[in-house]
Amino acid sequence: MDEFSQNIMFNRIIVSIIYRLLKTQELESKLHSELKKLIWQLPGITPVFLEEQHFKKIRLNRQDKFYQFILKLCELIFEWTLPSEKNGEYRFCDFTRDERKMNKLFEAFVRNFYKRNQGEFPVVRREGISWLWQNGNKNEEKFLPGMETDITLENATQKIIIDTKYYSKSMAEYYGAEKLFSTNLYQMFSYLINQENSTVPRTISAAGVLLYPKIDKDISLKYMYKSHTLLIETIDLNSNWKLIEEGLLDILKRASFKTCQ
Repeated sequence: MDEFSQNIMFNRIIVSIIYRLLKTQELESKLHSELKKLIWQLPGITPVFLEEQHFKKIRLNRQDKFYQFILKLCELIFEWTLPSEKNGEYRFCDFTRDERKMNKLFEAFVRNFYKRNQGEFPVVRREGISWLWQNGNKNEEKFLPGMETDITLENATQKIIIDTKYYSKSMAEYYGAEKLFSTNLYQMFSYLINQENSTVPRTISAAGVLLYPKIDKDISLKYMYKSHTLLIETIDLNSNWKLIEEGLLDILKRASFKTCQ
């Protein structure tokens, strides 16, 4: 708990959100007890009267990246807890229906998980990718949109690109038949092709993973293009932590298997 021992704004926001949760009507009793215990472990942190500007003013440097996911979660809780009719209490709105916000949270969760729970890939980051399209005219090339991965994992010989997608459905429907979301496939294909560098072997055999939360059924599909592997996977976020951990590590293992052949 050393990171949380200082009375800095990051920690004050976190403590303020914990107090906010303790005053939320729908909170389960078990979680309420766990949060109270957590507060007792943070005696030197003073809460702050939270406003939206607190989250906008936060600037994380390299040393503070540990806080990234936690602060995203705090901001989400702040936005989706509203004052109730009872003075000093709050109630939850159903933020799980907001796919845009949930997608950001899902992405941050998966990226932080791989930063902290595996050692095979020392580099875990978002990666900017340049288009292979060129014409030598910088004034025209500037119109090409930027590309940035959700999560790129790398070591000396392997590279995996993961794109997280939080949708209310696992599959799209075309004329009554279930199909994968074509835009997601186009996006991953573009990442894999445009990141190729003939002088860096791991880019030629890089793997891609499209990762979705499990909605109604498990999905685990595998496709190949030249030396690239593409996995389509789901993870059940409603299962216990041990199963989530095992599932995410297994996806990484299967994605890296082909790249090291």
